[in-house]
Amino acid sequence: MTVVREFAVEQAWMWLRQAKLPEPLCRQLMNDASPFLADDMDDDATLSALLTAAVQNIVADPAFERVAARLLLLQIHREATGAPHPDYATYFPRYIAEGVERRVLHPDLLRFDLSRLATAIVPERDDLLPYIGLYTLYDRYLVRDVETRRVMETPQAMWMRVAMGLALNEANPDEWALKFYEMFSTLRYLPSTPTLFNSGTPHHQLASCYLYDVQDSLEHILESAYEFGMLAKYAGGIGTAVTKIRAVGAPVKGINGKSGGLIPFLHMYDALIKSISQGGRRRGTMCVYLEPWHLEVEAFLDLRR
Repeated sequence: MTVVREFAVEQAWMWLRQAKLPEPLCRQLMNDASPFLADDMDDDATLSALLTAAVQNIVADPAFERVAARLLLLQIHREATGAPHPDYATYFPRYIAEGVERRVLHPDLLRFDLSRLATAIVPERDDLLPYIGLYTLYDRYLVRDVETRRVMETPQAMWMRVAMGLALNEANPDEWALKFYEMFSTLRYLPSTPTLFNSGTPHHQLASCYLYDVQDSLEHILESAYEFGMLAKYAGGIGTAVTKIRAVGAPVKGINGKSGGLIPFLHMYDALIKSISQGGRRRGTMCVYLEPWHLEVEAFLDLRR
Protein backbone atom coordinates (compact mmCIF):
# COMPACT_ATOMS: atom_id res chain seq x y z
CA MET A 1 0.00 0.00 0.00
CA THR A 2 1.49 3.35 -1.04
CA VAL A 3 1.63 6.37 1.23
CA VAL A 4 -1.11 8.02 -0.84
CA ARG A 5 -3.20 4.87 -0.62
CA GLU A 6 -2.76 4.82 3.15
CA PHE A 7 -3.97 8.42 3.22
CA ALA A 8 -7.11 7.47 1.25
CA VAL A 9 -7.86 4.68 3.73
CA GLU A 10 -7.23 7.07 6.60
CA GLN A 11 -9.68 9.54 5.09
CA ALA A 12 -12.27 6.77 4.72
CA TRP A 13 -11.89 5.89 8.39
CA MET A 14 -12.34 9.56 9.25
CA TRP A 15 -15.70 9.70 7.49
CA LEU A 16 -16.85 6.49 9.16
CA ARG A 17 -15.97 7.95 12.56
CA GLN A 18 -17.77 11.17 11.65
CA ALA A 19 -20.87 9.10 10.86
CA LYS A 20 -20.70 7.58 14.38
CA LEU A 21 -21.09 4.00 13.16
CA PRO A 22 -20.55 0.75 15.13
CA GLU A 23 -17.00 -0.64 14.86
CA PRO A 24 -17.92 -4.03 13.26
CA LEU A 25 -19.91 -2.31 10.49
CA CYS A 26 -17.06 0.12 9.92
CA ARG A 27 -14.56 -2.71 9.40
CA GLN A 28 -16.83 -4.59 7.03
CA LEU A 29 -17.55 -1.44 5.08
CA MET A 30 -13.83 -0.66 4.79
CA ASN A 31 -13.20 -4.13 3.37
CA ASP A 32 -15.98 -3.70 0.81
CA ALA A 33 -15.02 -0.13 -0.10
CA SER A 34 -11.28 -0.80 -0.37
CA PRO A 35 -11.38 -1.69 -4.11
CA PHE A 36 -13.04 1.66 -4.83
CA LEU A 37 -10.38 3.75 -3.05
CA ALA A 38 -8.03 5.27 -5.62
CA ASP A 39 -4.70 6.98 -4.99
CA ASP A 40 -5.83 10.50 -5.89
CA MET A 41 -9.37 10.58 -4.44
CA ASP A 42 -10.57 13.73 -2.71
CA ASP A 43 -12.91 13.78 0.29
CA ASP A 44 -16.06 13.80 -1.85
CA ALA A 45 -14.95 10.79 -3.89
CA THR A 46 -13.90 8.88 -0.77
CA LEU A 47 -17.26 9.50 0.87
CA SER A 48 -19.03 8.49 -2.34
CA ALA A 49 -17.08 5.19 -2.44
CA LEU A 50 -18.11 4.38 1.13
CA LEU A 51 -21.72 5.24 0.36
CA THR A 52 -21.69 2.99 -2.71
CA ALA A 53 -20.36 0.08 -0.66
CA ALA A 54 -22.96 0.66 2.06
CA VAL A 55 -25.86 0.72 -0.40
CA GLN A 56 -24.64 -2.50 -2.04
CA ASN A 57 -24.65 -4.20 1.37
CA ILE A 58 -28.24 -3.30 2.31
CA VAL A 59 -29.64 -6.42 0.60
CA ALA A 60 -27.31 -8.72 2.57
CA ASP A 61 -27.59 -6.93 5.92
CA PRO A 62 -30.40 -4.43 6.69
CA ALA A 63 -28.12 -2.77 9.27
CA PHE A 64 -26.31 -1.14 6.36
CA GLU A 65 -29.44 0.86 5.56
CA ARG A 66 -28.72 2.99 8.60
CA VAL A 67 -25.04 3.14 7.59
CA ALA A 68 -25.96 4.41 4.13
CA ALA A 69 -28.31 6.98 5.64
CA ARG A 70 -25.61 8.32 7.96
CA LEU A 71 -23.07 8.57 5.12
CA LEU A 72 -25.55 10.29 2.79
CA LEU A 73 -26.41 12.73 5.56
CA LEU A 74 -22.71 13.55 5.92
CA GLN A 75 -22.55 14.19 2.19
CA ILE A 76 -25.58 16.50 2.32
CA HIS A 77 -24.22 18.40 5.33
CA ARG A 78 -20.83 18.90 3.70
CA GLU A 79 -22.37 20.14 0.46
CA ALA A 80 -24.83 22.48 2.17
CA THR A 81 -22.78 23.79 5.09
CA GLY A 82 -19.15 22.81 4.51
CA ALA A 83 -19.11 20.80 7.75
CA PRO A 84 -20.14 17.22 8.62
CA HIS A 85 -22.23 18.40 11.57
CA PRO A 86 -23.65 21.90 10.96
CA ASP A 87 -23.90 24.59 13.60
CA TYR A 88 -27.43 25.78 12.89
CA ALA A 89 -27.02 28.96 14.93
CA THR A 90 -24.64 30.28 12.27
CA TYR A 91 -25.58 28.19 9.23
CA PHE A 92 -29.36 28.72 9.14
CA PRO A 93 -29.48 32.56 9.13
CA ARG A 94 -26.66 32.54 6.58
CA TYR A 95 -28.54 30.06 4.39
CA ILE A 96 -31.72 32.16 4.40
CA ALA A 97 -29.79 35.32 3.51
CA GLU A 98 -27.85 33.55 0.75
CA GLY A 99 -31.01 31.93 -0.60
CA VAL A 100 -32.77 35.30 -0.84
CA GLU A 101 -29.71 36.85 -2.50
CA ARG A 102 -29.60 34.04 -5.09
CA ARG A 103 -33.38 34.33 -5.63
CA VAL A 104 -34.20 30.78 -4.61
CA LEU A 105 -35.93 31.88 -1.37
CA HIS A 106 -38.65 34.48 -0.82
CA PRO A 107 -37.40 37.83 0.57
CA ASP A 108 -40.15 37.81 3.23
CA LEU A 109 -38.33 34.99 5.03
CA LEU A 110 -35.91 37.64 6.29
CA ARG A 111 -38.74 39.05 8.43
CA PHE A 112 -38.56 36.05 10.78
CA ASP A 113 -36.46 35.91 13.93
CA LEU A 114 -33.88 33.66 12.27
CA SER A 115 -31.76 33.23 15.39
CA ARG A 116 -34.77 32.00 17.35
CA LEU A 117 -35.80 29.57 14.60
CA ALA A 118 -32.23 28.28 14.27
CA THR A 119 -32.11 27.54 18.00
CA ALA A 120 -35.28 25.45 17.67
CA ILE A 121 -33.82 23.13 15.00
CA VAL A 122 -33.15 19.61 16.33
CA PRO A 123 -30.37 17.96 14.24
CA GLU A 124 -30.98 14.52 15.82
CA ARG A 125 -34.29 14.30 13.96
CA ASP A 126 -32.36 13.58 10.77
CA ASP A 127 -32.07 10.03 12.14
CA LEU A 128 -35.84 9.59 11.66
CA LEU A 129 -35.33 9.50 7.90
CA PRO A 130 -34.34 6.19 6.24
CA TYR A 131 -31.84 6.10 3.41
CA ILE A 132 -34.48 6.16 0.66
CA GLY A 133 -36.16 9.14 2.34
CA LEU A 134 -32.91 11.06 2.56
CA TYR A 135 -32.00 10.19 -1.02
CA THR A 136 -35.41 11.40 -2.24
CA LEU A 137 -34.97 14.70 -0.40
CA TYR A 138 -31.46 15.09 -1.83
CA ASP A 139 -32.53 14.21 -5.37
CA ARG A 140 -35.72 16.29 -5.57
CA TYR A 141 -36.70 18.47 -2.64
CA LEU A 142 -33.70 20.25 -1.11
CA VAL A 143 -33.17 23.78 -2.43
CA ARG A 144 -30.20 24.04 -4.80
CA ASP A 145 -28.20 26.92 -6.20
CA VAL A 146 -29.60 27.60 -9.67
CA GLU A 147 -26.20 27.90 -11.36
CA THR A 148 -23.99 25.36 -9.58
CA ARG A 149 -26.80 22.93 -8.59
CA ARG A 150 -25.15 22.71 -5.16
CA VAL A 151 -27.52 21.70 -2.36
CA MET A 152 -27.98 24.73 -0.10
CA GLU A 153 -30.14 23.29 2.67
CA THR A 154 -30.06 20.31 5.03
CA PRO A 155 -33.19 18.22 5.76
CA GLN A 156 -33.83 20.12 9.00
CA ALA A 157 -33.36 23.45 7.22
CA MET A 158 -35.88 22.26 4.62
CA TRP A 159 -38.50 21.50 7.27
CA MET A 160 -37.98 24.97 8.74
CA ARG A 161 -38.05 26.66 5.32
CA VAL A 162 -41.36 24.98 4.49
CA ALA A 163 -42.74 25.91 7.92
CA MET A 164 -41.73 29.54 7.44
CA GLY A 165 -43.38 29.70 4.02
CA LEU A 166 -46.65 28.38 5.43
CA ALA A 167 -46.53 30.83 8.35
CA LEU A 168 -45.84 33.98 6.31
CA ASN A 169 -49.39 35.35 6.50
CA GLU A 170 -50.13 34.33 10.09
CA ALA A 171 -50.61 36.95 12.81
CA ASN A 172 -47.62 35.53 14.71
CA PRO A 173 -45.41 33.94 12.02
CA ASP A 174 -42.52 32.92 14.29
CA GLU A 175 -44.82 30.94 16.60
CA TRP A 176 -46.56 29.23 13.73
CA ALA A 177 -43.29 28.41 11.99
CA LEU A 178 -42.12 26.66 15.17
CA LYS A 179 -45.39 24.72 15.40
CA PHE A 180 -45.21 23.63 11.77
CA TYR A 181 -41.55 22.67 12.11
CA GLU A 182 -42.35 20.51 15.13
CA MET A 183 -44.92 18.56 13.10
CA PHE A 184 -42.76 18.20 9.99
CA SER A 185 -39.42 17.36 11.58
CA THR A 186 -40.95 14.64 13.77
CA LEU A 187 -42.71 13.19 10.67
CA ARG A 188 -46.12 13.42 12.35
CA TYR A 189 -47.40 15.31 9.33
CA LEU A 190 -45.84 16.05 5.94
CA PRO A 191 -47.18 18.41 3.27
CA SER A 192 -47.57 17.34 -0.33
CA THR A 193 -44.88 17.68 -2.98
CA PRO A 194 -45.80 21.17 -4.32
CA THR A 195 -45.68 22.55 -0.77
CA LEU A 196 -42.30 20.93 -0.09
CA PHE A 197 -40.99 22.21 -3.44
CA ASN A 198 -42.29 25.76 -3.30
CA SER A 199 -43.04 26.88 0.26
CA GLY A 200 -40.75 29.75 1.19
CA THR A 201 -39.54 30.20 -2.40
CA PRO A 202 -40.41 32.97 -4.88
CA HIS A 203 -42.85 30.55 -6.58
CA HIS A 204 -45.38 30.14 -3.81
CA GLN A 205 -47.65 27.56 -5.52
CA LEU A 206 -48.57 25.12 -2.75
CA ALA A 207 -51.61 23.25 -4.11
CA SER A 208 -51.38 19.66 -5.32
CA CYS A 209 -54.22 19.22 -7.78
CA TYR A 210 -56.25 21.27 -10.26
CA LEU A 211 -59.44 20.44 -12.18
CA TYR A 212 -60.05 21.79 -15.67
CA ASP A 213 -62.77 21.59 -18.32
CA VAL A 214 -61.59 22.05 -21.91
CA GLN A 215 -64.14 23.79 -24.14
CA ASP A 216 -64.88 22.99 -27.80
CA SER A 217 -62.89 25.71 -29.55
CA LEU A 218 -59.34 25.82 -30.85
CA GLU A 219 -58.74 28.99 -28.85
CA HIS A 220 -59.66 27.34 -25.56
CA ILE A 221 -57.83 24.10 -26.40
CA LEU A 222 -54.61 26.07 -26.93
CA GLU A 223 -55.30 28.29 -23.91
CA SER A 224 -55.69 25.09 -21.88
CA ALA A 225 -52.25 23.91 -23.05
CA TYR A 226 -50.73 27.11 -21.66
CA GLU A 227 -52.56 26.67 -18.33
CA PHE A 228 -51.44 23.03 -18.08
CA GLY A 229 -47.84 23.99 -18.79
CA MET A 230 -47.75 26.66 -16.09
CA LEU A 231 -49.40 24.37 -13.53
CA ALA A 232 -46.99 21.53 -14.30
CA LYS A 233 -44.01 23.89 -14.07
CA TYR A 234 -44.75 24.49 -10.37
CA ALA A 235 -45.62 20.87 -9.52
CA GLY A 236 -49.40 20.99 -9.85
CA GLY A 237 -51.17 17.78 -10.79
CA ILE A 238 -53.94 18.19 -13.38
CA GLY A 239 -57.28 16.46 -13.92
CA THR A 240 -59.10 17.64 -17.04
CA ALA A 241 -62.39 16.79 -18.73
CA VAL A 242 -62.30 16.79 -22.55
CA THR A 243 -65.82 15.55 -23.32
CA LYS A 244 -66.84 18.87 -24.88
CA ILE A 245 -64.29 18.58 -27.69
CA ARG A 246 -66.13 17.42 -30.80
CA ALA A 247 -65.41 14.00 -32.31
CA VAL A 248 -63.43 13.27 -35.46
CA GLY A 249 -65.32 14.10 -38.64
CA ALA A 250 -67.62 16.65 -37.01
CA PRO A 251 -68.11 19.81 -39.10
CA VAL A 252 -66.06 22.93 -38.35
CA LYS A 253 -68.10 25.83 -39.75
CA GLY A 254 -65.41 28.47 -39.25
CA ILE A 255 -63.14 26.90 -41.89
CA ASN A 256 -65.79 24.90 -43.79
CA GLY A 257 -64.01 21.66 -42.90
CA LYS A 258 -64.08 18.67 -40.57
CA SER A 259 -62.62 18.16 -37.11
CA GLY A 260 -59.53 16.06 -36.57
CA GLY A 261 -61.11 14.87 -33.35
CA LEU A 262 -60.04 14.55 -29.77
CA ILE A 263 -57.02 12.24 -29.97
CA PRO A 264 -54.46 14.61 -31.62
CA PHE A 265 -55.06 17.18 -28.89
CA LEU A 266 -54.55 14.55 -26.19
CA HIS A 267 -51.21 13.62 -27.75
CA MET A 268 -50.29 17.32 -27.65
CA TYR A 269 -51.17 17.59 -23.95
CA ASP A 270 -49.26 14.38 -23.20
CA ALA A 271 -46.10 15.66 -24.92
CA LEU A 272 -46.45 18.98 -23.10
CA ILE A 273 -46.63 17.37 -19.64
CA LYS A 274 -43.69 15.08 -20.42
CA SER A 275 -41.54 17.97 -21.61
CA ILE A 276 -42.11 20.18 -18.56
CA SER A 277 -41.91 17.44 -15.89
CA GLN A 278 -42.26 19.75 -12.87
CA GLY A 279 -39.03 21.66 -13.30
CA GLY A 280 -37.04 18.52 -14.04
CA ARG A 281 -37.46 17.20 -10.49
CA ARG A 282 -40.18 14.62 -11.16
CA ARG A 283 -42.54 13.58 -13.95
CA GLY A 284 -45.51 15.81 -14.61
CA THR A 285 -48.92 14.35 -13.81
CA MET A 286 -52.14 14.67 -15.78
CA CYS A 287 -55.36 12.63 -15.81
CA VAL A 288 -57.88 12.99 -18.65
CA TYR A 289 -61.61 12.24 -18.28
CA LEU A 290 -64.09 11.45 -21.04
CA GLU A 291 -67.80 10.64 -20.74
CA PRO A 292 -68.65 7.18 -22.16
CA TRP A 293 -71.25 8.58 -24.64
CA HIS A 294 -68.57 10.48 -26.58
CA LEU A 295 -68.19 9.15 -30.14
CA GLU A 296 -64.42 8.67 -29.71
CA VAL A 297 -64.57 6.77 -26.44
CA GLU A 298 -63.19 3.57 -27.99
CA ALA A 299 -60.21 5.39 -29.52
CA PHE A 300 -59.75 7.10 -26.17
CA LEU A 301 -59.58 3.75 -24.36
CA ASP A 302 -57.11 2.47 -26.96
CA LEU A 303 -54.66 5.18 -25.87
CA ARG A 304 -53.79 2.93 -22.92
CA ARG A 305 -52.05 0.63 -25.39
